[in-house]
Amino acid sequence: MIYKSIIGIAYTCLSVFSINENAALIADRGSLDLLLGGNGITENFESFSVPVGSAIGTAPILDSSTGTGGYVVDGIVVTNITSNRLSDSLQWNGTDYFGQTSQNIVSAGGTLSINFNNSITAFGLDLGVFNGYPDTAGITVYGADGITVIASLSNISLGSSGGIDTFIGFYGVGPIGAVNISGSQWSPLVDNVSFGNAVIPIPAAVWLFSSGLIGLIGIARRKKV
Repeated sequence: MIYKSIIGIAYTCLSVFSINENAALIADRGSLDLLLGGNGITENFESFSVPVGSAIGTAPILDSSTGTGGYVVDGIVVTNITSNRLSDSLQWNGTDYFGQTSQNIVSAGGTLSINFNNSITAFGLDLGVFNGYPDTAGITVYGADGITVIASLSNISLGSSGGIDTFIGFYGVGPIGAVNISGSQWSPLVDNVSFGNAVIPIPAAVWLFSSGLIGLIGIARRKKV
C-alpha cells in the first residue's frame, strides 16, 4: 500500500497548520523509526479477534487492563470522546470491513483520544476512512498536562478509497501527553500507533518537511499576488 506522507498533504493544510516551538512534524514512518532508535512501541490493533468483514463495538475506554490480557499495549489509553452522535463507544474494525486491509479502531463519537501513560517525545500513526465515505481529519497534540496545545492540523484530506494510507507524526521538544484525532462524523480510522522517546536528534526528514512547507507557502503566496 502506498502511504501519503505529511508533505503530500501539506498544501491542503497551509491555512490550518499550527505548531509552536516545542514540536515538529515527522515526515514519514521511516523518520519516526530512526528518531526512536528502534525502541518504539507500536499498537496495530490486531490483538482483538474481529471476524473478517465485520466490526465490533467496544467499551469507550481501552487500555492494557481491558479484557483478558489487555486489548492494547501497555503505555496508552484509547478513549472515545462523544460529540453530537448517540454512540459513545469505540469500534474495532476487521479486515474487509468497508475496504479495510487490516484491523483498526474508530471512535463513533467523532473524536478519538490517545493518552500516553508516561509522557513521550515522539509518536506517529496511520489514518484512513471507510470505502465510499470520504472525510477530513483534525489532529491536536497536547503537552504533558494533557491541556496545553503544542500542535494542531486540520482539513487533512483522507480521500474515499477505504483503508489506511495517511501517516501523521510529531516530535516534541518537551513531553507529549496526548493526541486527539477528529473527523466530520466519526473519527478517522486509526492504526499502527507508534510512540516512545527520541534517542537521537530530529532526523533530517523533519527539517526537510519544514523546508518543503516553507516552499509551499511561498508558492501559495506568489499565486495570490
